[in-house]
Amino acid sequence: MAARIFLTIFFLSAIACSGASESTGMDRRVSATSQPIEAAVHANNAIASKLAVVLRDQPGNLFYSPLSIEAVSGMLLAGAGGEAAAQLNALFGAPNDVGALHAGVGALLHDLSRQNAQYSLSAANRLWAAPSLEPSRAFTATMRENYAAPLDRLDFATAPEAARAEINRWVSDQTSGEIPELLLPRQVTTGTVLAVVSAIYFKADWSQAFDPSLTQKDTFHKADGSDVPVEMMTLRDTKVRARTDGDARWLELPYSDGDVSFLVYTRERKPESPPYSVQQLQSDLKNVAFEDVVAQLDEIKVTVQMPRFTLRSRLDLVPVFKQLGVTDLFDAQHAELTKIDESAPISIKPFVHEAALVVDEQGSTATAATTSVTVFSAGPPTLRLDHPFLFVIRDNLTDAILFSGQLADPSGDAR
Repeated sequence: MAARIFLTIFFLSAIACSGASESTGMDRRVSATSQPIEAAVHANNAIASKLAVVLRDQPGNLFYSPLSIEAVSGMLLAGAGGEAAAQLNALFGAPNDVGALHAGVGALLHDLSRQNAQYSLSAANRLWAAPSLEPSRAFTATMRENYAAPLDRLDFATAPEAARAEINRWVSDQTSGEIPELLLPRQVTTGTVLAVVSAIYFKADWSQAFDPSLTQKDTFHKADGSDVPVEMMTLRDTKVRARTDGDARWLELPYSDGDVSFLVYTRERKPESPPYSVQQLQSDLKNVAFEDVVAQLDEIKVTVQMPRFTLRSRLDLVPVFKQLGVTDLFDAQHAELTKIDESAPISIKPFVHEAALVVDEQGSTATAATTSVTVFSAGPPTLRLDHPFLFVIRDNLTDAILFSGQLADPSGDAR
């Protein structure tokens, strides 16, 4: 039997309750116009757009990280040749300079990584190889120099469960225990020869915190016409950047870092009919570039209302990537991962992505707001998020999309 390569992709975003803060800004080291960063952001947005097309038919909640998926896909590209490499290049939007892409992804992850009292983003990559696998020097150099991914050894052949426990322990450590078991039983086998893991942890306060004393029980209106109870948060009389186009509503809420923000899209809910579904909202955004939307936002004074919610998603990326035209990586006879090891045909299985999100009054990994607009006789208008919406967390300096999701029902975790 041919040797089999095992790859897992992991992402976690989590938020802890902490004090509100003023925007501090980050001391950014990269130039948004440098060739490597432009290559990485072009690939990031290409992947984000393609993932949105494939995942838009998901009926419920969803949360994932295009940036984390880009990181592991980039590490795979460094090991691939032939048609497998061509398929990954197409996924990345056909970059002109693959070397610049690798350098840019690593530089972007490194630059975004910051820790202080109000903002924390850390990205860590790591590889574990079986003793029999001999990755090429070029591959391990790219992993080390661009992705800061060290290579360690695990004995998958004789102790697959111990290897699984070791990888899960590392993931748990990188994510403050939020995802203790990324790899499920039997996902690591005696045929596993390599594990490639990317872990991202994000925690941030809002630039302006919601007042916990104003949070109260309320109702969220689902697209099927039913209602669920929620804890509705309120940010009263505050300046935000927003946009109204017909019944379309955009809202941007900044985090305390000053560069990363939460951008929400929804459509106004009409009292006489059910709200738009997340699938209908995704259809609206087929040809929308988020940087164009952000450029058209205006600062207004409003009251923002949005539910407190938690999401958790686990995605099998094998069928997702196959729909995106990346098929050879999952076939040992065609994967052509020869830049990793030429000694035996290897392929990828499984390919999983896990993400978690908590949104509360003080901050979040992601948050959203924008919905129907009600104008009261006194005071500013209210942007009330009480029905389905889409959101992204984006880096405003480079336009990279860090996280993406949709909320259809705040009463349960994402599927």
